[in-house]
Amino acid sequence: MEHIRDVQLVKKDGTCISSSEALDKKKLVGFYFSAHWCPPCRQFTPVLAQFYEVPFITEVHSEDEDCLEIIFVSSDRSAGDMKSYMDESHGDWLAIPHGDGAVGKLMKGFEVRGIPKLVIVVKDKVVTLEGREGVTRMGPVVIKEWLKQQ
Repeated sequence: MEHIRDVQLVKKDGTCISSSEALDKKKLVGFYFSAHWCPPCRQFTPVLAQFYEVPFITEVHSEDEDCLEIIFVSSDRSAGDMKSYMDESHGDWLAIPHGDGAVGKLMKGFEVRGIPKLVIVVKDKVVTLEGREGVTRMGPVVIKEWLKQQ
């Protein structure tokens, strides 16, 4: 996760944590590219929030509490828009601060051409650029498929 190595990530409650500390033991990281102004994003975000909050740990991978973390990569027009979007419909996941240089690097690195987009990585290896489809089609069971890629 070279692009976010030294980034201070934020939660919707405003607390900050270093990316290295937050992601150190996570097997899967989902980069969620989204924005409040985007209708398809506003439709998918509650689905992703429910997916994230589901006790998928017991359902799918019971011995591992450090299975998945989601990082919101905002395309919102302002920090205020980003914050209200997070408060309104996001899960209790992390976000790259609005305007941080890592946003552009990630969008370029993952060749993000449209949103919403959910990119799943394990360490520095891309598991899928189409995580949104996996979440929508398979639900929590998709985690098993993603974990096979590690």
